[in-house]
Amino acid sequence: MNNDEKHFEHNDADCFNVRVPLPGAPGRIFHVGLVLNQVEEWAKQHPQEKVIVCILECRIGPLLIPHAKKLHKLGAKVYCNPDGLEWKRSKWSAPAKAFLRYCEKCLVENSDLAICDSVNIEKYIKDTYGSRVKDMKVTYRWCKDAKL
Repeated sequence: MNNDEKHFEHNDADCFNVRVPLPGAPGRIFHVGLVLNQVEEWAKQHPQEKVIVCILECRIGPLLIPHAKKLHKLGAKVYCNPDGLEWKRSKWSAPAKAFLRYCEKCLVENSDLAICDSVNIEKYIKDTYGSRVKDMKVTYRWCKDAKL
């Protein structure tokens, strides 16, 4: 990611970069918080604009809870891609798996739309979270093809 803070348009979306002082995983989590803060400020300043936040990272799940509440009050929509079954990977320790599963739960339950990469992930999300999922869509190339 470019560390210069820039505001630009890409594919008809209003985009901006956010500078993060920390490297690695802590920096990525911190980055999401800073981005969500900036989106909230932008939404306050532009109440007439349609705001959709797409979350492509499961690990920020708990951080999404307070931000989702604020974004929803501002009329914004939160879409997520729940990654798959990251918590089942053998490379993670038991505490890491528990944390990743909790992150997934927070992400899915606080989003307006869960966009799944496959039919199997859709089935898993439906079976696991049931009515706590507000809406769901399955598409293999969702960033390009989904009519959101």
